[in-house]
Amino acid sequence: MIPAERRQKILKFIREAGAASIATLSSLLKVSEATVRRDLDELSKEELVIRSHGGAVYRNEGSSTVYEPGYRSRIHANIEEKRRIAFKAAERVQNGSSLILDSGSTALEIARSLQGKERLTVVTIDIRVAMELARMKGIQVMVTGGILREGLYTLYGSHAESLLDELSVDLAFLSAYGIDESGVTTVNPFQVPVKRKMIQVARRVIVTADHTKFGKRLFSRICTFDEIDEIITDSGLDPKYKAFLEKEGPVKITVA
Repeated sequence: MIPAERRQKILKFIREAGAASIATLSSLLKVSEATVRRDLDELSKEELVIRSHGGAVYRNEGSSTVYEPGYRSRIHANIEEKRRIAFKAAERVQNGSSLILDSGSTALEIARSLQGKERLTVVTIDIRVAMELARMKGIQVMVTGGILREGLYTLYGSHAESLLDELSVDLAFLSAYGIDESGVTTVNPFQVPVKRKMIQVARRVIVTADHTKFGKRLFSRICTFDEIDEIITDSGLDPKYKAFLEKEGPVKITVA
């Protein structure tokens, strides 16, 4: 089978399945894992798939199901709403406490809002968040380690999960790409295990998401509502989602 034909088969499989591991594709096509990696790298360069450690996710810019926007586009989107959410989130952080900050643009704004706090220990999987916190006095920063996702400044993988597994923190701020009746979701299945660890090791879990994230069900579910304590969002939230979440309980909805 020539490379072009093989890549078409790989793309067809990932398109239909949403995502695929290197091991699965290697077994399916009866080629080495090294060959599959090269094929996925080529498909990624053509922006047909999103490359992740251990596999790939289908890139479909016409659908929010599995398409993940780049960091630059996310950091400027709904920035005022994210700053209000971040300010409200920072009010939950007491001096002397320990917390986990997830990755993404809202997490970065939360980090900036921690200026002036004292004796904090902050664990993060986001390089940009760590760099922001490193400039502040009174904050000890821990970076999980792991595999760095290209262009997104986010760490994931077994090393990140192992470090989190050894911790117990007061608070975790979890980022979300989508929130609907099924719970909190994200676009990339390879990111879910590290987010699950954040939930497991925190005594209190707060999801931060601007109003545009509501009503979306994305490719991979992170958690259900009974696993979180509070959702902080902005005033653009559709009242029907607020009513639904309050009815679901026991999650608290805070509008910044």
